[in-house]
Amino acid sequence: MIKYFFKLTFRNIRKYKVNTIISLLGLTVGLSSFILIASYIKHELSFNKYNENYKRIFVANTNLSLHLIVFL
Repeated sequence: MIKYFFKLTFRNIRKYKVNTIISLLGLTVGLSSFILIASYIKHELSFNKYNENYKRIFVANTNLSLHLIVFL
């Protein structure tokens, strides 16, 4: 039965080349983007794990922007 499925799969790949390439390209882009996003999230969540009270650490961010208004 599985031999039949492989034969059918390769027959359809040969018959529908453009659709196969588009599908494989989409699958490749989707998997690679998932791996990149997952590795970024894992990296961001790995900070301060060496500290035993890492759940109690908070980060305060400040954005300071100066707007100069010039009157002529």
